[in-house]
Amino acid sequence: MARHQFEFEGFRVDAAQRNLYALRGGPALELPPRAFDALLHFLERPGELLSKRELMKALWPSVVVEENSLNQVVSTLRRVLGEKPSEHRYIVTAPGRGYRFVANVRRIDAMVDPGAARSLAVLPFVNQIASHDAAHLGDAVAIDLVRSLANSRIRIAPHTASFAFRDTPVDTVGVARTLNVRLLLEGQVSRHDGVLNVAVRLMDVHTGTQVLARTFARDERDIATLQNELARAILQAIDPEMPPGTVAAGVVAPAAYANYLKALAHTMRPSFESTITAIDLLREAVAVDAQFARARSLLAIQYTTCVMFGFAVPAALELARAEASTALSMDDSNGETHCAAAVIECLGGDWCRAEERFRTAHGLSVDPLISGLRCAYMSLSVGHLHRALQQADYASRVAPTHPIGPQMLAILHQVIGNEDEARRYADVAITLGQSPTLSPLSDLLVLIDQRAHRPAEASARKLQTLPQRLQMPGHFDSATSLAQLEAALTLDELDPPMRKRLILWYVMAGDLDHAYDLAHRSLDFHAREGTVGGAWGVLWLPEMQAFRADPRFDPLARRLRLFDYWNEYGPPDGYALNAGTLVSSG
Repeated sequence: MARHQFEFEGFRVDAAQRNLYALRGGPALELPPRAFDALLHFLERPGELLSKRELMKALWPSVVVEENSLNQVVSTLRRVLGEKPSEHRYIVTAPGRGYRFVANVRRIDAMVDPGAARSLAVLPFVNQIASHDAAHLGDAVAIDLVRSLANSRIRIAPHTASFAFRDTPVDTVGVARTLNVRLLLEGQVSRHDGVLNVAVRLMDVHTGTQVLARTFARDERDIATLQNELARAILQAIDPEMPPGTVAAGVVAPAAYANYLKALAHTMRPSFESTITAIDLLREAVAVDAQFARARSLLAIQYTTCVMFGFAVPAALELARAEASTALSMDDSNGETHCAAAVIECLGGDWCRAEERFRTAHGLSVDPLISGLRCAYMSLSVGHLHRALQQADYASRVAPTHPIGPQMLAILHQVIGNEDEARRYADVAITLGQSPTLSPLSDLLVLIDQRAHRPAEASARKLQTLPQRLQMPGHFDSATSLAQLEAALTLDELDPPMRKRLILWYVMAGDLDHAYDLAHRSLDFHAREGTVGGAWGVLWLPEMQAFRADPRFDPLARRLRLFDYWNEYGPPDGYALNAGTLVSSG
């Protein structure tokens, strides 16, 4: 017996049982019947502006009520969800018009049995190949298998969640309970005399039975065909009545697929070196096989990573746009490609279009880490800080071993002013492999020292963010020395993170004139590339309060096209819109 369930940022809704649960666990939350009806109405039409008349007719079909009754229902719903009046994590009021539910919503077709028969987690495959050139294969085969099964009727746990159990004794019942699945797939990859062997075992944890145990063997140059056979066999074992064509039958050139798998492994720990290596591998892959949509999708994501983190790749945004467009023309069901397209819209300043793209991505992507963190990046840029925190927290919990999640949480806690939490999550990100000298973590650590009144440590960390030839004390003593530092930087060195860094330092030195001058010159520079310069979360730091209170802030925000988003989805946290002007509500 099927039923609908919904998940949105921090919550799960069981429509059949009329229950609302927090994803962190615990009993069902108390929600009055009419407030629950309103929530279901919002969840059925996320992102749409629902008029007050429409909502009142739906909630009171046979009774005439005043608008105040609807206002009370919405207030109750906000209270239960934990949304404060100045936040816009879930419900945005369009004055005089209605309400819009802005959280990302995922509809889940589940079974009444919580261990639904078609729910699967793919654990990291054990790699038994000793050679360095194949060190990536175990992870990459498992990751791409998850992606191959994404469009089936199977509910599959994201690999960033299942990979949390790497290098640990497998307690199948505990793993299945943690990941909320019934089926677990384990595998081993080996090679002998040029033949690649992938041995898999599919277990039904509820019954303790083995559903599938089989070894797939192919010439190592034909791994793409092997993967296709593996995916089909797993689908057939789990869902014998699967529709034809669930797994694409397209043939991928073996050399292209081998490079794609290597690139996948490099994306697991993003850094400048790993991102550039992944781009080179993916370029080779699409040069060999121009119709390889998944490779183009992953390539688009890597290009957007370069723009977001300021990695020096010429024309990265245009390359990302071209690859995403081509990938979507080949396969518009790939949520990660839609996510890349959303980031491209953010970088171009079309925040409203980005919001729509993210909603599409969130509904399609099997990995909330991909859609959730990039959506949090947008929410931070537009000043919806608590919504960003909710998105990042959800993404980090489903992918606890990935360093980008805690890094984003550290940034958000720092922007909000939760210094202890910022430090804690920064330590987690570093432990998981994120470099403390790579932006934005390096800038976060500077502010931690600054706020703790450790000027010597803060200055030492600031020096580490500069090119080596400029790492000399004295750059941060005054606004004049900062201006001299800016003048000494080459155009390549004045990348997006460095520009935001200098704007912040100017403000902290009390020089708003130089800060605004650099902000507008940065927008002039980025406009030539068709962007607004990547993430603008720096605007919402407590240290930037004087910058935001200045009359020049509104014109800058208009250049960033932020008012377009605020008029549609609500102003930033702690602010209101008054006659087209942003005013503090604190």
